[in-house]
Amino acid sequence: MRFARRPALALAVAVLAGLLVTPASTAAVPLLDPSAALSGATRTVQVTASAPVLAGQLTITRSDDPAEVYSAPLLPTGVPARYDAELPLGDTVSRGPANPGIYDVAVTSAGTPVDTCSRCFTVTTPGAPGVVSAASVAPSQVAPSTPTEVVFTGSSFTRGTAVEVLYSGSIDPLVRVDAASSTATTGQLTAGSSTSIARTLTVTSGAPVGKRSIRFRNSDGRSTVCGSCLSVLGPPLSSVEPTGATNDRVLDLTLRGTGLPSGATARLIWTGPRPAGVDLDIIGRTKTVSATAIVATFDLNGAAPGSNGYTVGYSSPDGVITGCVGICRFTVQQILIPVISVIAPRTLKPGTSQRVSVSGSGLNAGTTMDLGPDTAVTAVTSSTAGSLSATVAVAAGAVGGIRDVVVKNTDGQSSTCVGCLALTGPPAPSPSPVASPTKSAAPSPSASPSASPSPSPSASPSASPSPSPPAPSPEPPAEPDPEPVAPTIRLAPAQSLAGQKVQVTGTAEPGATVELLAYTRPGTTYAVVRTAEVAEDGTYAFTVAPAANTRVFARVADSQAQSPSAVLKVATSINVKVTRTGVRTYRFTGSTLPKRPGQTINVYYVAGSKKIIAGKAVVTPKGTYLFERRFGAGGTLAFTAQTGVDLSNVAGTSAPVRVALR
Repeated sequence: MRFARRPALALAVAVLAGLLVTPASTAAVPLLDPSAALSGATRTVQVTASAPVLAGQLTITRSDDPAEVYSAPLLPTGVPARYDAELPLGDTVSRGPANPGIYDVAVTSAGTPVDTCSRCFTVTTPGAPGVVSAASVAPSQVAPSTPTEVVFTGSSFTRGTAVEVLYSGSIDPLVRVDAASSTATTGQLTAGSSTSIARTLTVTSGAPVGKRSIRFRNSDGRSTVCGSCLSVLGPPLSSVEPTGATNDRVLDLTLRGTGLPSGATARLIWTGPRPAGVDLDIIGRTKTVSATAIVATFDLNGAAPGSNGYTVGYSSPDGVITGCVGICRFTVQQILIPVISVIAPRTLKPGTSQRVSVSGSGLNAGTTMDLGPDTAVTAVTSSTAGSLSATVAVAAGAVGGIRDVVVKNTDGQSSTCVGCLALTGPPAPSPSPVASPTKSAAPSPSASPSASPSPSPSASPSASPSPSPPAPSPEPPAEPDPEPVAPTIRLAPAQSLAGQKVQVTGTAEPGATVELLAYTRPGTTYAVVRTAEVAEDGTYAFTVAPAANTRVFARVADSQAQSPSAVLKVATSINVKVTRTGVRTYRFTGSTLPKRPGQTINVYYVAGSKKIIAGKAVVTPKGTYLFERRFGAGGTLAFTAQTGVDLSNVAGTSAPVRVALR
C-alpha cells in the first residue's frame, strides 16, 4: 500500500508544528496498526502518516456502505508522523456498535486529504450475534395488534443486526419487526449495544398462538437462532361463568372472549403461593370452541381451595398460555378442614429420609405438612382427595420423642394431629440435679462436721454413731409456662406505593415481646425485621416502607404463638413529565421506584371511555424512561404513565399531566 505524496504540504505542516523533519522517503508507509479491531468499544489505533500533519483526523468508511463512517482526531505520540487515534466503534447512543466489514481509510491534515487507502481496515465481532434463551428476551410474550418494544440481551450485536421472527423454520409474515422508537429511553434501544438491542414487534390479528424462534444476523453473514424464545399470545379472555364452586365436583365452565383460536385448551391458573414442585393449575377437557367462547369440563375434586385463588386462561398446543383481562377470578371452596386419621409409618429415625403417607379428610392439592424442628418435608403429592404423601428428612441430631403433625390447606384452614408420630432418637436430656453443697464425694456419716480435715468418711463406726439422714427426694419438675396467646396483625393501608410508610399493628399479651417477620419479593425467606414490647393496653405497632410486595406475620418471641400472615401489596412509584420539543411534538420522561430495568412503561390518555396509548418505553438501569411523540392534531389531553404487574409489584400509576397540544 502506498500513499499519495504531498511534500510541500508536509513540509509546511512540519514547520507550523515546530518540528524539524526531513523530506518523506519514497518507501511505503503502513497506515494503521493494528489493521483490524473488534466492534463494541472505542479502539486505539496507531497511525503512521506519510508526513507530519496539522489538526489531523483519521476517518474510516465502510467500503460497501458510504453512510457508515467513523472518525477520530490524531493524537501526537512524540514520534514524527506517528499518531494515536481512538476510533469510536462502541456503544454510541445514537448509532450503536460498528457493523463488521471492510473499511476504506483516509488521513487528513487541516481538512485536506494526505493519505488514503482502499479496503485496508477490518471491523470484526467476537462471534455470531444472539441470545441464549427466552430469559434474555423482555418481554418474551407479545400480544396481537399491540406494538411491543422487546429488548434482547446477548452478545456481538451491532448497529445493523437484523432480527427475524421464525415460525416453522421460515420468517413469520404475521410478525412485523421494526426499529425501536428513536427516542425510547437512552436511545440505545434503537441501535443497541454489543450486549443489548431492541425492536418493536407487531403481531397481526389472527396470527397462530404459540412459540416462535428468533434469528439474529450481522452484516458479515454470521447468525444464530434462539429456538422458541418468543411466545405469541392469542386474544385475551374477558370472563368466566360460573365464578366459583366447591372442590367436590365436576362441572362445566364457559370462558368468554373475542377471536378465540381453535385448538385452545382451557385452564384454571392458580395465583397464590405454590408449594415447591406442586402444580396447582387445573386443565380442562375442552367440549366446544368458538370465536367467542370455550366450554370445558373441569374436575375440581381435591383442587386447592382459595378465595379468588384462580384466574382463567387457555393454552396452545405448544404450551403458550393466554390469560384474561376482565372478570377473570374463580373461587374454589372447601367445606371440611384438613384432618389426619391415618399416618404411615408412625415412627421415623433420625438421619433418614423416607416417604410418609397420610389419609383423612379435607386433604388436597397444595396441603402442606409440618412435623416440627429438625425435620424437612418435601415433594408433597396428593393422589386423591383425602390422601397425600411426602418425603420427610429427619436431621441426624434430632431429639427423640412424640411429635405432632400439622396439616394446612391453601385457604389457610389447618389442624393438628396430636402425638401422631414418634422419632426414635435419644430423648431430650433431663434437667441436671442440684449439686450438693459439700465438696466431699459422699456425705459424712457423722451428724456434725468432723474436725478432721479429711474429706473421706471413717471406715469404722464412730464412738457416737448417728444414723445417716435419708436422701432428699428430687424436686418435681416445674410446670411449663402456658403458650402465650397468638398475636393479631393488621396493615394500614393494605396497598401502598414503593417507599411509602405503612403501619403494622395488632394485639398480644401486655409486656410480651413481639417480633415482626417478613420477606419482600423476589425473596421468599422470612427474617425478623422489627421487635417491640407490647403496651399495657395489649397493642403493638411497627412502621415499614418496602419497595416491593411483602408478606409479614407477628410472633411472640421465644414461642410458637404467631399471627396469620398478611400480604402488603406495593405498587411501583412512577411519575411522568411532558416537554414540548416542536410543533405538536413532545418528549415524555419519568422515573420509577424501584428501578426495575427492562420493565415496559405505557403512557396513555383517555378519549371517551377508551384508553389510548400515547407511547411506550422500557425502564433503563437508572430507573428512568424516555420517548418522543408527534401528534397529528391539537387539543388538551391528560397523560398518565402506568407500569405492568408482576410478582414483585402491582401496577403503578402516575398522577395525570394535562397538556394543551400546540
